[in-house]
Amino acid sequence: MAARIARWPAKNDLVVFTWNVKENEDAVKLACAHLNAYVALGAHCVGALQEPPSNAQALIESCGLHVHSSEGKNTVFHSQAIAADPSAPAHRMGSNDDRGRIVGVTLQSPEWSGLRFLAVHAPDRRNTSSPEERAAWGAQAGEIRQGMGDPAVVAGDFNANPWDSEMTWRQCWYASHPNRNATKPGKLPGESAHALPLVNTMWSVVSSKGTRGSFQYPDTFDLRWHFLDQILISPELYRKRMAPRVLHRMQGKALADARGPNMEWSDHLPVELVIPARTPESTESL
Repeated sequence: MAARIARWPAKNDLVVFTWNVKENEDAVKLACAHLNAYVALGAHCVGALQEPPSNAQALIESCGLHVHSSEGKNTVFHSQAIAADPSAPAHRMGSNDDRGRIVGVTLQSPEWSGLRFLAVHAPDRRNTSSPEERAAWGAQAGEIRQGMGDPAVVAGDFNANPWDSEMTWRQCWYASHPNRNATKPGKLPGESAHALPLVNTMWSVVSSKGTRGSFQYPDTFDLRWHFLDQILISPELYRKRMAPRVLHRMQGKALADARGPNMEWSDHLPVELVIPARTPESTESL
């Protein structure tokens, strides 16, 4: 089997980035410096920061990136060369004291016009541990995702692993292993037509021997790596052997070692995925 490759961005490619920064201002600045290096190569970027500091918008815009929304649990931002469609309302989900768990934006640019981006910060699984609570969250989230249409990218801290039911069920995120995506269409709730699930690109990391995930539980005896931070994409955006990167270093800074994440930055590691520019010849799919 051919190895999956974490692609480096080229001109007009789209870099999708997500990181739970735990209100760390220095982590926000580091993420911006990292993404601006890609912008200098001619790539575009769209990103989500979970648990941002209160001044996240000012920090990001001081680095030359544009903030679409910064409230509650998520800050959504993108490079200046792409813009948000002003006619497409942002989707928000949550009570007044828990806003921004899902925030959506529709991109508007020659290369990426119409692409829907959803930023996610799911409830902590230690606070919503019962299967019923998790399924209820996933079902509400799934309704919002289905309303966004395609092509779509969903990224963030899902507080679930790729194999958990809320990630795979049709009523929830309906996100599949890349190799199974084309063979398991099904009806979405309330829809008469069959549809393909989203591709969960994180499976390529899970299946890589010895690869670490993006999070550990430091306050329990369960010290294995988890894959809570994920990037899901529409099948039409997927390319063979596409793989995300879980970043252990950025701009020369160590974000983790063999024992786990470097808490100086965050207890999560950032995840990024490069989606090749959409051109007439880039039609290879599953």
